[in-house]
Amino acid sequence: MNTLRPSTVVFPVAGLCSGLCSGISVVLQPLGIIAPGIFFGLALAHSMDTSVTRLSTGQRFSIIAVSTGGYIIAGVACLMCTRLPEVDSWILRNALAGTIAGAIGAMIVATSFAFTISAISPVRTLLIVPAAGALLGAGFMVLSVYISDCTSFGHPYDDIVSFPLWQIGVASVIPFCRSSYRSEKTS
Repeated sequence: MNTLRPSTVVFPVAGLCSGLCSGISVVLQPLGIIAPGIFFGLALAHSMDTSVTRLSTGQRFSIIAVSTGGYIIAGVACLMCTRLPEVDSWILRNALAGTIAGAIGAMIVATSFAFTISAISPVRTLLIVPAAGALLGAGFMVLSVYISDCTSFGHPYDDIVSFPLWQIGVASVIPFCRSSYRSEKTS
């Protein structure tokens, strides 16, 4: 009997949980500096372990550590985007920063999967996950800045909405990166 759950359900649900925890953790500084990466890494490791393939302790730790590092590096990349040539449109400027940061963060996470888990196709993972991260990174930044600056909700609601957006989206594409992806049947 197959005890693994359908990954097309497990990954997005775990992404939602980690996204909400991440959005809330940003309010509790200095926890917000690393917590979103830890939460996302925990969600990905749990999802992989329960729906795709069993993970060793080292693989779980690797996913969590790399996700945490990826979050920090993506944040630094986003801050460095302020050095890019000035763009008149705040939407375009934030979309560009989010695209760059989202792609970098997702590429780092994808690398941990591609090189540590044999059930994952490295080529598919290194193409699909960063592409999703870039697209959702643009949405993350535009939505976050819009909620923060243009609505009465402001902060922390921008993070509570934006983190789940990116984390659900990136987590949702990972099941499609399996080495031999096939339609899953529930037992």
